[in-house]
Amino acid sequence: MELELFFHRGKTQAPPKRITIRRRLVGRGSRLRTLGLAAGLLGLGLTLGPTAHAATKNWDGSTADWYSDPAHWTLASFPQPGDDARNTFTNAAMTLAANASVNSFISNSAFSLNGGIFSGSTGVAGPDTANLHTLQVNNIFTLNGGTINNFTLQAGVKQASGPVPTVIVTGSGGNALDNTVVNATLDLATNSNAYLRLFDTNTINGAISLGTGGGNGLHLYNNATNLVLGSAGSLTGFGSVVQDNGGATITNNGIFNASNAAGNVLTLGVTTFNNNGTLEATNGGALALSNTFTNNSGALKAVGAGSLVTLTSGTTFTGTGTAAQGNLITASGGGKVVVDGASLLGTINTAAGTSLIFTTNGGNNLSGTTVNGNLDLTSGGTGYLRLFNAD
Repeated sequence: MELELFFHRGKTQAPPKRITIRRRLVGRGSRLRTLGLAAGLLGLGLTLGPTAHAATKNWDGSTADWYSDPAHWTLASFPQPGDDARNTFTNAAMTLAANASVNSFISNSAFSLNGGIFSGSTGVAGPDTANLHTLQVNNIFTLNGGTINNFTLQAGVKQASGPVPTVIVTGSGGNALDNTVVNATLDLATNSNAYLRLFDTNTINGAISLGTGGGNGLHLYNNATNLVLGSAGSLTGFGSVVQDNGGATITNNGIFNASNAAGNVLTLGVTTFNNNGTLEATNGGALALSNTFTNNSGALKAVGAGSLVTLTSGTTFTGTGTAAQGNLITASGGGKVVVDGASLLGTINTAAGTSLIFTTNGGNNLSGTTVNGNLDLTSGGTGYLRLFNAD
């Protein structure tokens, strides 16, 4: 280890004297010896100064072993906050099932996070954000009951003798992202009932595949949770993207796509959903919107025979566009956009040939709404529509 010591003599204003002590402390008593050394120095009136992140720790190539075993790391030391952890082997799989913090982690071998919280940390006091810390697995990364915290999860780079890098989420209820930026692909399709809990603010710039089973999804856990789907981000498949405890926010700059699975539905429902991208059902898929949506510069589409977008009972859908911004709601090729107990507010624009179909639900409302397009009160039965304010 390395300690930098600063001290003044008397009350002089001269720059502090610096002493650097380098000592390798190995074994169970290392922490006690370190604390003892620090305490002794403080007794002499010396002050421990700040240090940069400690070291690069390299895995020794052991296969199918535990990340937290110090015997498998250089310096026989488990990586600490501020360390850069590296596994340069392609066939030396490792598993973590406890809390751990590092400055960065890159592995060419398979990695499983089976529990605990894996955090990005500089190891020093001060501002610390996810974009300071890289988590990258150039192989199969299995998220199986653990939490990724304060990292930027980068897309893996395929190794010559390795598989295509993939982040696979299992059906464990403990999988979570907390203050994380995701630039990788998330596979929630391989395993049944695979879902991620989201805490704090998470930004996803990669692709999320939910599959066609319908039981997979994202759960925004509390009322301070924010999800941003970046312009390069997408979520495809069937399941749910919902809040568990109310008050969550989603900002969509990418694509939510319910595609090609008859009978299954992709449900989107949080307290605040800001759509700047695309919400769509394609190839016979079904998309259900619930709760509160603000359609800014975004699009709402039902494309292809059997494709269905439904604004469900109790939903509020506000259009903020103008006629000059173009057609924001489109039903084409046999697709339908159905209003089933929802309130439409603001300015609603539909494409040529598109009609909003209103069901018999008594909760269908227009309130101070400008509709640039057609309303269909016959295809959904004897359609019902209440008008409030100046429509």
